[in-house]
Amino acid sequence: MRKVAKALWVFLIILLASLTLIFLSLFSYDIFCIQKTSSAYSPTVAAVFAALAAFLFSTYKYSGQKSYEKSKFYLESSIENIRRSYAMLADGNNERIIWIAAVRILRHSQQIAEKITEDEHIKLFEIEIDYQRIKYATFLKYSASFYYGVAPDLPLSEAAKQSNAGEDRYISKVRNIPPEILYALYEFTKFPGSYKDPNDAIWDTTFKKEDMAFLPQGLLEYIYYIQQNPTNEVAEKGHSEDN
Repeated sequence: MRKVAKALWVFLIILLASLTLIFLSLFSYDIFCIQKTSSAYSPTVAAVFAALAAFLFSTYKYSGQKSYEKSKFYLESSIENIRRSYAMLADGNNERIIWIAAVRILRHSQQIAEKITEDEHIKLFEIEIDYQRIKYATFLKYSASFYYGVAPDLPLSEAAKQSNAGEDRYISKVRNIPPEILYALYEFTKFPGSYKDPNDAIWDTTFKKEDMAFLPQGLLEYIYYIQQNPTNEVAEKGHSEDN
């Protein structure tokens, strides 16, 4: 939608500039032919079109600058809060309220990021997200008892029991981290099913035969094997063998 609006602005500016040139050309022709009376209005009309073109150009330039600044603000705000959310959980705590607050911040950050419009800002955000996905994934690798909000080394049945145990004057207290919160984290850490290096469209990243002589042994074996056995085929073979 933004690209359409940008194209429309450019079209209007070019149209007005063209009309300005046409009327100035007519006026010049009239002077040359000594026929000023037939197109005496040409300079005035041309000046009007020129003024409109200048106004539209300055408005377009200002609008583009404001759009860039807003996009940058959304980029910086979303990244800052994604990092803030991570910092809340980075100490290894399993406090229910902290986990809920951290994921709320994370979700709001993602909503803010949807307002980023500039291509370069979108790419910068994607770079940050790829990095943060890997970091956030560590929060999904704790023991089952950990997510009950109690000592992570307790047997699972005991952890579940203690999770609702009373404290001080309270008969019971909910300590477990809601599954919905964990699912939101899981969704954030997932790479898209079609995830692919965007540079593939720019560079040829296929190993050539002449490259093989310079690869370390482990990498060489991996590349050779995967070229001979594409991932989908390996997965299908493994699935059929399991069945």
